[in-house]
Parts: sequence; C-alpha cells; structure tokens
Amino acid sequence: MARYNPRAIVVTIAILFFLFYPSGQPAAYAPSSSERARAAETIDRQWQSLATLNTSHYGDFVPFSVASEPEGEVHEPKWLNLTGFREADGLAWDLLPKAQETARALLEREAGQDGLDILDGKSGGVLHLYRNITGDIRGSWVRSSAEHDVTRPLVNLTAIAPDTTFATSSWERNITGHEGFLQMHFSEDESDEATTDHTTTVSAIMAIQDETSSGGGWDVALNGVHLVDHGGIILTTRSAKFEGMFGLPHFALSASQFELMQSNVNKSMSESLTKRRAELDSASSVELEMPIPKCEMVVYLQQHKIRQGQQDSTPDGLRDIEHELRFPSGSLQTAPPLVMSMSLFSPDCGFLLESKGPPDFPPQEATHLRGQKSEVYQRIIRNVLLAVSVLMSMQLWLLMQQMRISSTPSRQSKIAIRTLTMLAMGDYVVLLLASFLIPVVDTLFITLMVAIFFAIIGGSLIPNKFLLEIWNSQEPERVEALREIQRRYASERAEREARERENPSTTAAPTTTATARAASTLPPAAVNLTTTSMPLPLPVTSMRFTDATASALDTPTPPPAPIEPRLPTFGTLYTTNALLLLFIFFLTAVALTTFPQTLLYIYTRGLSLAYLSPWVPQIVRSVRHNTTRALSLRFVAGQSILRLIPFVWLWGNPESILPGRIFSYLGLGGGGTDVLNVQSDGGWVLVLAGWLWMQCICVGAQDILGARWFAWSGWPWLNSLPRAWDWSDVSRLRARSRSIPQSAGEEEASAGLLNSTTGGIGDDPQQPVIKVKSNDERTFECAICMQEVDVPIVGQTAVEVAGNALLGAVGGKRRDYMITPCGHVFHRGCLEGWMAYRLQCPICREGLPPL
Repeated sequence: MARYNPRAIVVTIAILFFLFYPSGQPAAYAPSSSERARAAETIDRQWQSLATLNTSHYGDFVPFSVASEPEGEVHEPKWLNLTGFREADGLAWDLLPKAQETARALLEREAGQDGLDILDGKSGGVLHLYRNITGDIRGSWVRSSAEHDVTRPLVNLTAIAPDTTFATSSWERNITGHEGFLQMHFSEDESDEATTDHTTTVSAIMAIQDETSSGGGWDVALNGVHLVDHGGIILTTRSAKFEGMFGLPHFALSASQFELMQSNVNKSMSESLTKRRAELDSASSVELEMPIPKCEMVVYLQQHKIRQGQQDSTPDGLRDIEHELRFPSGSLQTAPPLVMSMSLFSPDCGFLLESKGPPDFPPQEATHLRGQKSEVYQRIIRNVLLAVSVLMSMQLWLLMQQMRISSTPSRQSKIAIRTLTMLAMGDYVVLLLASFLIPVVDTLFITLMVAIFFAIIGGSLIPNKFLLEIWNSQEPERVEALREIQRRYASERAEREARERENPSTTAAPTTTATARAASTLPPAAVNLTTTSMPLPLPVTSMRFTDATASALDTPTPPPAPIEPRLPTFGTLYTTNALLLLFIFFLTAVALTTFPQTLLYIYTRGLSLAYLSPWVPQIVRSVRHNTTRALSLRFVAGQSILRLIPFVWLWGNPESILPGRIFSYLGLGGGGTDVLNVQSDGGWVLVLAGWLWMQCICVGAQDILGARWFAWSGWPWLNSLPRAWDWSDVSRLRARSRSIPQSAGEEEASAGLLNSTTGGIGDDPQQPVIKVKSNDERTFECAICMQEVDVPIVGQTAVEVAGNALLGAVGGKRRDYMITPCGHVFHRGCLEGWMAYRLQCPICREGLPPL
C-alpha cells in the first residue's frame, strides 16, 4: 500500500490556496453607522462635483496662461472646484495643451478636414469608422520630447485628499522608461442611457509597461466617452485625489465636443450615483479598501479610418460588418483591424507618452496601436481551441500507434518514463487553462469541453496506462538497483564492524571515560546500589538513580535500526508529476505578475526550451543501457512537429494578441498585456526548431549507428556505464567444457564468456554440448524450438595468431545464434521472439538485458 508524505500534501494545499485565493478583492465587512454615514457623505460630495460640472462651460478650466492672438493679452489660468483641478493641488497641467495639440494633430492626419469640421460641430463628410470599439488593441509607446519642458510636480496627498488615508507613501504606475508596450481592452454598452447617436460611454482596462516594470506591468482602469462621428476617445482615471470623470468634458478639444461629453457624463454619473446610493441604503456590508497612491492618467485616442483598399470600407459596409459580428450568420469572412493612435499624460506624475508609429517612425518598426474587435477574438479563440483539439487528437493517435508497437516488455523496457511524462505535461497545461476559462468565457463552453476531453484522454487516461505498463516492465531494474544499494549498505556495515573488532580500544575508550566521569559525580549512598559490571539494564521495580546522567549511562542504548531502502511505487511517480505540474503552474502565475521583464523573458524562454526537450531523457536512457529502437521515428518526428506548432504561432505571429487576452480572462498579467513576451520573435522559433531537430537526429542516429555512437571512449562517465552485451561475440567464447575434451590450445584460452553462477558455454548441465563437429564448432539444442544450433568456438590464442581474419571467417554464422549472459545458446529468431514478451532466460529464468 502506498504511503503518502504529509509534507507533500501540505505543499499541495498551500499551492492551491495561493492559486485560488481572491487576493485582488478588497475585504467586505458589516458597516457601522459612522462608516455608512461616511460613505453617504462621499456620494453627496460627488453629487456636488457633478453639479459643478453641469454649471461649468467650455473654457472654465484653463490651468495655464493663454495669450490671445490679436491683442496679445495674457489670460490668467482658470480652475475648477474639483479634487485635482484646483490650483492648490499643484498638478502638472502644463502637459494638457501639449496632449491636446497632439490629439488634434492625430485627428487631422487620419480624418483630414472632414474630421476637423466634425470636431467643431460643422457638417462634414461621413468617416469610415467603427461605431462600436469593443475589442483589444496593442502596440508600443515612446516618451514625448515635449515632456522635458515641464517640471514634475510635488503632490501633497494630505492636502489634496485630507479625508483619505493611503496605505503607503510610494506611488504606483509611475512610468520612468523611455519606451514600452501597452495593451487596452475596450467595453461599450450601447444600452446605457447616456448612449446617443454621437457619444457612447466606454470603459477600458489598460496594461502598460516599460523597461523597469515587473510582470505584466501596471493595470489602469479608465472611463470616458467615445465620440462616434470622428472616432475620438477621451479616457481618464479617477480616485480619491483626482475626480477625473467630473472634469472629463473639460479635456475636450472643442466647444461642440465639450457639450456632447458634458451631456454624456451627466447622464452616466447620475445613473451611477443613484444606483450606489440605493445599494448603500440596503447593503449589509461594505468593502474595506486602503487606497494606494497611483499616477493618474488622461488618454486621448483617435481611431484610424478604414482605408478604401480594405474590404467593406464604406459606412454601410462597416455597419453590416458590425451587425454580422454581433449577430453572426456565417456570411462574414474577415473584418478590418481596429487601429488607433494615442496621446497620454499624467497630471500628477508629469509624463507625456505617445503611440509609436508613422510619421515619426517607419511602418516597419511600429504601426501605432492595432487589434481586433472582441467578436473577432472570440472567433479566433474558438478556432485556436479547435486547432489545439485537432493537435491533441493527432498526438493521441501517434501515442496509440506507439503503444501498439511497444506492446511487449522488451520494447517497453527501452522507453524512458520521463519522456512520456514530459509529453503529458503539455496536455495537462491545456486541461488547466481550459478549466479556468470555462467560468469566464461562457460563449466558448462547447469548444472548451472538446479541448478538455482530448486533454483528459491524451494527458491522463491513455498515457497513464502506458506509463504503468512501462513501469511494470522496468521493475527488474529497480529491484536490481535496490539490491545494489542493500549490498553497499551491508558492505559498509561489515567494514565498520571489522574496524571495530580490529581496534576495540578506539571504541571502548570514550565509553570508559564517560563512565568514570559519571562515577565521580554519583552520590556516596548510591554507589552500593549497583555493580560496575552489569550486562543488562536494571529491572523495572528496582531503585533508580536520582542523577540523570548516571541513570542514562547505566542503561545501554541500543544502536539505531538501519533504514532499509524501499522500492518506489507507481503512485509515487504519479504524485511527483502532479506536484511538479502544480509547482510549475504556481511559479508561472507568480512570474507573470511579479517578475521583471528581463527575468520574465528568461523564464518563458527557458520553460519553452525545457518543454521541447522530451527526447533528452530517452537519449540518455538509450546511452546508459545501450539500447536502440525504443521509439519509432514516426512517433518522434510527429510529436516534435505537433508540439512545435503552437510555439510557431505564438512567437512567429506578429499580431499574436490572443495569449494576453486569454491571461486577462484568467486574471493574470493585468488587462491582457504582453505577459508571455509573445511579440514576434522569429529567431527564438528557429532556436526551438533547431533544438528539436537535433534531438530527432540524435534519436535516429542511435537507431542506425548505435546508442553510444557519439560517445568518446576517453570520457570518464562512459567507463562508469555498464558494458554492452554482445549476443554473439566470437572472440569472448569460452572453449573449456567439462563434458567435451578440448585441445591444448583451447584449454589455454583465457578469455571467455563467464557468468557468476553457470560458468561458460557447455558448463551448464541444463544445456550440454550435444555434438562436436570440429575443434572450432559445437552444436547445442535450442530450448525454444528443440532444434540444433551451431556455435563457433574461437579461443583467445587463435585470435591472437590469426587476428581478425578468423573472426571475419565465422562472422556469417554470428547472425544465426544468440548467447545469453547466463551462458545459454538459442537461435536468434527464437530468442528474439521470446524476449519480445519476456526478458528472462527460457532455461534458468535469469533476467536478460533488452535487445
């Protein structure tokens, strides 16, 4: 019965706890009356902020000096009574006109004069743009040169938010790098009351990173307004120190845009505050959250219009595409990509970022922010899951073919168990990912279940059955290894006992000294209670010494029982693999969220390289046991190609945004940033392909040239390996036989086939020589087919005289017979057929090495 290690169980529970504990959610508790009143006060203050917005007009917030063109008069800055928008707050609002200027330039470059006319409220042409931008975009950003003229502000959190206690004094989301990467996911709700024909409320999750960020970078929750007519999007963060949503319309580029945004924000925030007040009155718990100071952000985005050369670039065609994406009927083949330009600034941290692309950078280097709508990504995920299911089904077919080929103990004993476990690890990873995606991607339930089915069959049921058969066929190896360990323990124990018998003074001296030292400390009354030569411990009912030292010395301590090694079981292997998989999954989750970019790059590449090294254990086992043809070349080549395909798609696709989208569903790596560093890396794909090709070539060469074809005879580790058994080596045959007289030269032969129990050929009475045809040939009876088998006998003296010519003369007969390590002779075909099912000698039942 298998024994379970309690430490392993504790580690497993700890890993599962860290994986599934919702640490990102603030704790909820029953509110007190004062806390409920404080929450209501916050809502009332936000109502006042909304009233401030509704009573303001375009141009009421100008936090910088403006000089009028005709008169040259300088207008003083104007401020709003909103948190973060006051002069005393000290934010770097000098970046606002720079960001607005960049946003206007982006609009003019993409939409031309028509876009500027729409921005100013004039009637312009209809732009070819998506009206619903629900989807994902990704790309690179660079720090703007206009930022250098602005001094970074020093924000006093106590003054700007006196009623808020921050958890720490260190700031998050402080972008300090020169360039980096970002990804954004947009969500639009067209059923919202604030949605009109010209504006739509939009929320976004942005994950941004630079050279110094760790894991997936920083997650930024943004809210704002999508101006549908000209494709502009203005987003902002909000917190206790920055009421961004209530000041959002004042970031508008024109008076017309301000009015549209003011109406949208008024409706959306009124609905939100009303709902929050109703929930507060009936809530039985509130969330306990200690805010962390973070850099606030204001983002300007401009959607690129669909070019005339792209499919269905007309407004009616785009409207049909959006309808087909939302209500698919099967008529849509492709959808135009979602492309945007960006200008981002932080008023409290003082940085200004821009998307990387033309005209400042060539298109070959960057093309701003590109992506697809969410419906397209869901279709891609569905197709990818189906492709993964097809790949796993093909892997399963190859495995079943290999199981049919390796259905005998002889073939199974050659296979490395670690090779099959590494192959099964990939299917287990698919199983875990698909299982985690089920509750968050309900639209792909059927596709996920198909992938889970093949992952369970291909990663658990059939491989485990094959592994169990291989484990049982390799039982003699483990038994022999256990015997070797026991023999080594016995030898060491015998040597130790021999040394003790030879030098008794060295072992008795410490005991005598300790006894004398203890006797000097005994009380006088206790000395007469015992004798100095007591061979046995005192009886239970006898008096005991009060001195603890003397009592302990008086009772001899038996030597500790030797720890006998135990034979591992298949359950041990299964538990080890499960714990290893959980550890890798846990470490990967930690790496995606906490590792710096350089370390994450090394980890992901190293993990992929380790996953695509399944044939290394098989190569090592073949070298160690000098076996060939353990796995068919079709199985090796097919599995290698099938397992390389996902990495080719992952790192070979320039727009491989899907992995980040999947991990954003799982809550890893933020809003779906480049958590796996999956930007196009064709060089690494070539490295992986070359590494797999080298393994396949090595396995194939072992089948043709021998298992140790690349091993140099001078390598020290090669000498420690067991010598390969030659089943028909003429030069090592022993000519001496007790039943047949030999010539003098043959009796002097010193080299031969020896065995610890039976001796040489002809020495075993179970298989005596039945005929002597000549001095150099004997005839035996094959115990399998009961027919005669002729064996050439060549002594060492004859080899020295005739050299290799004599061996070449009898080389043709070497293919007719086989000699076991125990000295028994069989026909080659008979013994090979026998060993296909049992690796035991048919005569003496001794274990035989695999062919």
